[in-house]
Amino acid sequence: MLYFAGCSGGVAGLRVAKDIAESNPGSRVLLATSETTIIGIKPPSADRPGGLEDNIEGFCHKLIGIARLTDRDYSKMFWAVHPGGPAILNRMMEKRFDLLPDKLNASRIALMDYGNDSSNTIVYVLEYMIEESRMMLAGSENCDWGLILVSDLELPWREFLQETLLS
Repeated sequence: MLYFAGCSGGVAGLRVAKDIAESNPGSRVLLATSETTIIGIKPPSADRPGGLEDNIEGFCHKLIGIARLTDRDYSKMFWAVHPGGPAILNRMMEKRFDLLPDKLNASRIALMDYGNDSSNTIVYVLEYMIEESRMMLAGSENCDWGLILVSDLELPWREFLQETLLS
């Protein structure tokens, strides 16, 4: 169990579930997320890592290098981004990476339907993405590799590189 992980808890849980499933072929793993919201405001602090925008490009470039992809391949990948708000999707992701408009559809729909629901949100995004992937032709160039990303004020980026959403 992971406690008090905030927005990044969903991706942390997905990573643990993925590791368990890969270590136990044929097994089924259940990931359940739940949020108890306590309203709190933390002022900016010099002790926290650099701003989200300051390190996202290098962070994503390093990740896609693992799959032998380059920054020219960003629009060929799927993007599961925790939509903390419209600015993260529009300015930080779509414009910065020159993504095709449909690349963040699932994130936008999850934000519209549920808002920022902390760790649960990335699960909603993936649910919408899986629905979209089933409608697309399997193995098309748009669904081979992708990034699952979440930002959090405490932990600037949690992620993993994923090969295909459908197995």
